[in-house]
Amino acid sequence: MNIKKALTRLTVMLLVMVIYPVTALATGPRIKQDLFTPNANSIYALDFPPFITTELNDGGMAVELVNTALQIEKISASINILPLPRMMKYYVLQEKALALIGNHLSFTADQQKELIFIPLLRLKEHYYVYQPKHPEGLPWQGDLKALAKLVYGANPEEDVAAYQQAGIQVETGNTLTLMEKLKAEKIDFMGNSELAVNWFLDRNFSTDKAKFSKLEPGAGEETIFIIFNKNHPQGEALAKQFKQGLDAIIANGQYKALLEKHFGGSEAVNRYSLPLQ
Repeated sequence: MNIKKALTRLTVMLLVMVIYPVTALATGPRIKQDLFTPNANSIYALDFPPFITTELNDGGMAVELVNTALQIEKISASINILPLPRMMKYYVLQEKALALIGNHLSFTADQQKELIFIPLLRLKEHYYVYQPKHPEGLPWQGDLKALAKLVYGANPEEDVAAYQQAGIQVETGNTLTLMEKLKAEKIDFMGNSELAVNWFLDRNFSTDKAKFSKLEPGAGEETIFIIFNKNHPQGEALAKQFKQGLDAIIANGQYKALLEKHFGGSEAVNRYSLPLQ
């Protein structure tokens, strides 16, 4: 291992230790020793509560879906949850990790040629505003041009070209940071899954929950993918095998049952998500 690569890996290790204290890893999927071991069958997931999180014993809906498909196909792999997209990209591009799980992960055209994208979960998305700043809401009827000159809160690697073309300014941050900016009136609106927003409203904004307003109509959808790495020695073969496992749990009803378990019933599944197939 050359000095530059060793220093890069050390930097990532330190980031993990600082951002994810030991107490945050007490339950659920943990950062294991193979996090720092190249060429292991490691899968890295981007923290996105309640779909990917160390705060739930099963790791969240997306992690449980992946684990169920892996078990069906008897694929041995560990899932490690990380807080930052750049950590994820380091492991897949530099350390040749087996796969990533997440949404809003951007790759160059050349990088995409080395990756296999398999959709796991399609989520309905809505825009949110903070009522004290926008008591009448926003003139949102499906055309972004109506929101020109406002400030949109985007995920760090979200594709924001459509917003910029519509004359909307953009600030970035993770979901919690964007909600804090919304409350501080530093941004005008943000988009996300209703379940993700509700997760933080209940935990971080309980006294101000009613002041966060969801806009209608919906803002589209976001997809959580598992992304296999062709540069991993078994990447392409295990991607094909995983897809067979995913198709199997869809066919036998396990996929639907897991969604109903996490969403809270079939009506909630229809409210919050779109069919995968």
